[in-house]
Amino acid sequence: GGSGASHSITANRTRLFGGPRVLHLFLANRTAMEFSVCAVALALLCSASAAALSCDGPGGVCAAEHDDLSALQLRAGQHELSVAGDPYNYSDYREELDKILYDLAHTRIFDQITGFVANAMQDSCRLTSSDSCPITNQSLFKPKKATKVYPSGETQCIDGSEFFFEVTVGNMEKLHIHFQGGGACWDWLSYQVPACTTKASENPPYGIFNLSNPLNPLKDYTLIVIQYCGGDMHAGNTEQPWGKDGAMVKQVGYHNSDAAIRYALSQFPKLQNLVISGSSAGSLGVQYWSGKLIDLFADRNPDVAVIADSFLGVLWPPAEV
Repeated sequence: GGSGASHSITANRTRLFGGPRVLHLFLANRTAMEFSVCAVALALLCSASAAALSCDGPGGVCAAEHDDLSALQLRAGQHELSVAGDPYNYSDYREELDKILYDLAHTRIFDQITGFVANAMQDSCRLTSSDSCPITNQSLFKPKKATKVYPSGETQCIDGSEFFFEVTVGNMEKLHIHFQGGGACWDWLSYQVPACTTKASENPPYGIFNLSNPLNPLKDYTLIVIQYCGGDMHAGNTEQPWGKDGAMVKQVGYHNSDAAIRYALSQFPKLQNLVISGSSAGSLGVQYWSGKLIDLFADRNPDVAVIADSFLGVLWPPAEV
């Protein structure tokens, strides 16, 4: 609903042995999460049996509105791209890449403008040995208004800039942790384009992030957005020689996510509900982290919903890459 875009949804609710109820939701089109609350509301209200909605695409696969950055890895493999020797010998691949990036540029410009306006004069806090940035500090953490938290330590973005995550206060026994999306950087070319977000940016407040929308099933939750700027699906801890003259660049999405998760653990001693979500590259991040998060919060015994939006790590149609 809302966007008019077609998408498929698969939902499954199970109860872990001796543990919390866990809902797994997989969305096949990113507009379901970012531009509509309908899919999330459906999932959170679904029955104990598995529910499925499908569309009429070939083999039950829905057509996307436009190519996504996830397609870049498929095309890179199909073209057997090699930049060794002649980095400009990739004309066919480059033509496809330019089209994808043209579409994405317009989306990102809209996102950046929306985020900037919504988060103007945004408060911030730096985690230090003497300041834990307690969420109970009402001068910094205000209802329905995002606050940036800079964890420092081993965290950083792929371009060396500062990483932060965002906290928006709501019900302190209902927590929504979201892994932001933003492409991927997996080789020299994808980093040079760049095909991934290289700086941390504010999360635009639309879709399920619009906490003023009375139809939003997550409107009362405290929201922690883990910004994405490592090009590594929130899981990297490595260095690559992709910089100028072979300079090393760091991908430390693991440390970035770990810092935000540790903060969440320290701030929420009691939980009734925990929603773990991610879009695009963040969908892979939530698939990587959700099991660990469920374990870490298990002593609080919350009901858990896991939402993977727009990327299941499965390529279609099947291809050798």
